[in-house]
Amino acid sequence: TPVLFRFFEAEFAIGRAQAAFILSCSQVMAFLAAPVAGSLAEKHGPRPVVGGGLVLLALGLLGAAQSTSYGFLLGCYGVLVGIGTGAIYVPLLGLIQRWFYRHRGRASGLATTGVGIGTLSFPIIAGAAVGTFGWRWLYVGFAAVCISIGAVATSALVASPALRGLN
Repeated sequence: TPVLFRFFEAEFAIGRAQAAFILSCSQVMAFLAAPVAGSLAEKHGPRPVVGGGLVLLALGLLGAAQSTSYGFLLGCYGVLVGIGTGAIYVPLLGLIQRWFYRHRGRASGLATTGVGIGTLSFPIIAGAAVGTFGWRWLYVGFAAVCISIGAVATSALVASPALRGLN
């Protein structure tokens, strides 16, 4: 996140553009992974795809926390976190479309609003916590939250209401 750029700049002796490139690379990877993840979720169901995305996201955060070079940080955060994010987002939005027929727009709107709230709040949380824990432990904490909450949420995913006897 941009609030961590100054820590990356200082620790890896990079400029602001190189720090920003990490986040940009992550976003590009998410956009590239998303259609593939959506297709895989259609074929194999949302659980393995979203679960795999959560694992990649957590591994990327843990790897970034252990980074000793800019290249490794870029690979972990810029690539793994990005692919993990893309593997989570699109399959979950597609799942909402199946479960909500009459109020599909409202359900999709609420889901994307939740993403927006997270996008707004995580930098604030990170900015407040980084001074106390440091950016590396912050990433370890984010990985732990990702896996713990994600595992519970993923276990509850059902590809279609028909699988639960619902129309």
